[in-house]
Amino acid sequence: MLTAHLQKHSEALLELERTCRSSRKLDGLCRDFELQKVCYLPLNIFFLRPLHRLMHYKQILERL
Repeated sequence: MLTAHLQKHSEALLELERTCRSSRKLDGLCRDFELQKVCYLPLNIFFLRPLHRLMHYKQILERL
């Protein structure tokens, strides 16, 4: 189940980047979000975080 998610994740990030480049409105929305104080990282990092957790969980399970 997670494998399918991992395979589609890079496609989703590429599509988001491509769409931001082609749409000024979406690019502006993303920049406005990133300029807020609650947003301490670029938007695409928030999409990468779940993948990071999966790798971390894998390492924990291997140690156990």
